[in-house]
Amino acid sequence: MGVKMMNNSPLISVIMPIYNVEKYLSACLDSVLAQTFQDIEIICVNDGSTDTSAEILHEYAKKDERIRIISQTNQGQSVARNYGYREARGKYIYYMDSDDVIHKQLLEIVYNLAQTHDADMVCFQYQKNFNAVLAQKVIDWKTLKFKLTDNPLLVSLHARHFRMTFNVWSKFFKREMLNDISFVKGIHFQDWPYVYEVLTKHPRTIIIDEKLYFYTINPASVSNVKCNPKQIADYHAGIVDLYDFCKREYKDKEFAYLKKKLIPSLLKNQLRRCEASNPEVSEEMWSRFAKELSDLKDKNILSWQGHSLWHYLKYCRLIRQNKIKNA
Repeated sequence: MGVKMMNNSPLISVIMPIYNVEKYLSACLDSVLAQTFQDIEIICVNDGSTDTSAEILHEYAKKDERIRIISQTNQGQSVARNYGYREARGKYIYYMDSDDVIHKQLLEIVYNLAQTHDADMVCFQYQKNFNAVLAQKVIDWKTLKFKLTDNPLLVSLHARHFRMTFNVWSKFFKREMLNDISFVKGIHFQDWPYVYEVLTKHPRTIIIDEKLYFYTINPASVSNVKCNPKQIADYHAGIVDLYDFCKREYKDKEFAYLKKKLIPSLLKNQLRRCEASNPEVSEEMWSRFAKELSDLKDKNILSWQGHSLWHYLKYCRLIRQNKIKNA
């Protein structure tokens, strides 16, 4: 007999886009269904999978009525997440990737911390690859040390303790805070623009150092595929989306942070991808990167601040070469 939904308005909605993850899906669903916090719904958005993911989903849904399956033609993770959010009924939202695993108390911990401290967002840490000992250890959430801030955007990305990243799956959100935010359609790296917009709202945020998420190194995942020109285009689209957002909403301080803190990290990442690209795509990747740099320079997003001197000079040289090439 399947587990029945506790009520029509669960406290937590777990939103999970699914695309060709048959190898990992059962372990992922098992970790969510085994949560010590039970008042949840699991919204599985099947994004046009062509493997056996759909069959696996339906087998699980027969056993547990908390699983809700939504199917769409393949439109990408951004559209799937936005669709899942629109269908969600929970007071809190948690986005999870369907090839990963979570600690058995994750939802219990973040929900209780959010409730106890009236937090809009709870951030936690992650570890690459599953660790059974860490995933099953008992944690008393009342004794966890945490950082409480109303300005999480200024929390260092490289802090030794209470570090906050821009991964959406390492965060637990109060639903009402997300009403006017959506994932950028058509790009693969959509987490950081989404999280950045959330952070500009100055949410009351709790950050803990506990590792509650186990990230699977999936060779087929977006972050692990070979370097290709679309990756450069996606980064550019995400940056432009944030630029437009900051200008539209008069987010001057947030724009300054974007320019001095986030952009240097994003550009350095793209530079590494260009340098690591295969010969057959290398020329196009460098060309796209140079055009992006020129656009960011024109928008006053690219300046010497926040960059190493070597990187900034490299970017300026690429811009000059691109202008000469297209003159």
